[in-house]
Amino acid sequence: GGGGGGGGGVSFAAPIYVETAVVQHSEDSSHHQFPHRHTPTIVHVPPAAHLEAFPPFVTRNKMHIMSNEAKHEESKLWGFETLVSENSSMIDPGMPIQPQWSCLSFLEYARPFQLFEPSHIIPKCPSSCVSLSVDSLIMQGGKQTITVRWRSLPWHWSPYWVGAYLVSDDITRTSPIKFQFVVNSVRGEHKFDMLNMREDIVFYLFKAIGDKAQLVGKSNVVSLERKNQPTQAHLAYTSNPGELLLSWTTGRNFTNQMVQFGPSTSNITAISMASSALLYSSEEIHRAMMKATQGSKDLCYRYGSDDDGWSKIRCISIGRTFPHRQAFSFVVYGDVGQHSNDHTFQHCDCPASKATTASVEREISDISFVLHVGDISYAKGFESEWENFMDQIEEIATQVPYMTAIGNHERDWPNSGSVRGSFDSGGECGVAYNRRFVMPAPSPTLPSFSAFSSSASSDSPWYSFSHPLLHVAVISTEHSLEQQKKWLEEDLRLVDRSVTPWVMVVGHRPMYFTGILPGAADDQQVAQELREAFEPLLMLYKVDVVLAGHHHSYQRTCPIYHGECQKTGDGGYAAPVYLVTGNGGYLNSPIVMPKPKEFEYADSLHHGYLRVSVDEKFLEVQYLRTSRHGQAKTHDKIRLAAHN
Repeated sequence: GGGGGGGGGVSFAAPIYVETAVVQHSEDSSHHQFPHRHTPTIVHVPPAAHLEAFPPFVTRNKMHIMSNEAKHEESKLWGFETLVSENSSMIDPGMPIQPQWSCLSFLEYARPFQLFEPSHIIPKCPSSCVSLSVDSLIMQGGKQTITVRWRSLPWHWSPYWVGAYLVSDDITRTSPIKFQFVVNSVRGEHKFDMLNMREDIVFYLFKAIGDKAQLVGKSNVVSLERKNQPTQAHLAYTSNPGELLLSWTTGRNFTNQMVQFGPSTSNITAISMASSALLYSSEEIHRAMMKATQGSKDLCYRYGSDDDGWSKIRCISIGRTFPHRQAFSFVVYGDVGQHSNDHTFQHCDCPASKATTASVEREISDISFVLHVGDISYAKGFESEWENFMDQIEEIATQVPYMTAIGNHERDWPNSGSVRGSFDSGGECGVAYNRRFVMPAPSPTLPSFSAFSSSASSDSPWYSFSHPLLHVAVISTEHSLEQQKKWLEEDLRLVDRSVTPWVMVVGHRPMYFTGILPGAADDQQVAQELREAFEPLLMLYKVDVVLAGHHHSYQRTCPIYHGECQKTGDGGYAAPVYLVTGNGGYLNSPIVMPKPKEFEYADSLHHGYLRVSVDEKFLEVQYLRTSRHGQAKTHDKIRLAAHN
């Protein structure tokens, strides 16, 4: 399956398309359901499988749950109120909904695309094709806005729409990268923000939707001038102190990819040659190590080659990236997704994610790293949405290390090694995530990086990293817990708390949360399993904070153990504080109101992220709400004092 543009992505087993409890078989192993951002995502299941929506859940139930939240002033900014009212004319109140919702920010076009499959497209124009015009026949950079125009379209009873494809795409077997409806058939235009996906681009015009869609027009080919231009770079810590791993992508016909680095923009004479591997059919990913010159204040670098072109030179502060015993801050968020500024339709679109990443960009010079606690892009098999996400975070991830935890929407798939057995990854099974995000190895005895075989990134995605004042251990809530339990105990045991006063444990699914909606009962069962496996260790080794996402809200508990709030004991320690930061961009999840007594703060109406500040004596966590308008603002804060 290519998915979302470009015939790229990973290969999946023959899919079956599931609409709530109705299973439809397909022998075609490569096509996807049309990736409209308002429809449930496709589900790939073995031929004998059956999926049921349980408990029964329809739009009316969802609208009732959301109606009160939608009246909130912040929610009005996102346009929810008119869409989710129980009397809205834009939805069918009895329409069945899959148990796993997509990023449903707007619902007005949901119904027509639920039964659409690329294989139903009539791929030939009825007579001569209508000509679409484009304002540029050459795409020169890593991204470019292309305007597509039409005029004098014949009247038709159902909508016209324009889809962006790569020239190699078979429109009966893959989905468009993105698309827009034609509003005015007499004359009109749409602007498409296109990324360099390593192939030439073409725009097709279709009429009708559902199972009657037909190709009626196309544009000239937009030629990609620099297929090997280096893009989508991001940094990560390795297992070696003072070392960074830089990753970036090019087309497949690259030459001599490397990173040049040094202490200043005029002195980047050190060279590290890249290792390379296939990312998808037309793109390669490259990785190279960098280490600062001893005594230098900055590390400046660029990546690429003379033949394929170079990135711009970027510089990062060594003292900020590798803080010694001085105070430092970092950012944490989860469940983000991506959004294209052209507001085109995609399989999964999260407009609020832009406010989160824009807010973090504004404070990037003050933080040491970013920690993304799972559910990264929500691509779920649509490679173009990974491309959009990597582009969206590039200005963050090229200035600070971008550390990640794997989530259910990166990994889970039946019979694939994930213990949850859900269909949440869309068939990716962790492959796309692991290729893009190589984290440190989970043990000092293992190599930190070797040709993409780092143990933290080869389906054992648990690891840890440290600064002198802080130790961070990252677990996978999607894999077997028994092996991780042994690893985590050894990892925490080796932390010298007289040297490192603060310890955090991170995993995607929360151990404590309050929430409703389908799946909440299952998530509470998982939370119980996580507590049974890890809670005694967290208490024994005096872990200070446990971070999670998954539930699309912000939540903070009291210091808690075995479900009960704890008082501070001798030495100043009570119990871990559990925080959920799953409101980075995806549609919010409702919470139980009034909230249970063990939750000191909970917010399911807004999006936001955490800023964590650390020094010798205190660890402070601030919850910042984001908005499309203005700076992120602090709405909750907790300050922990150092303990014995």
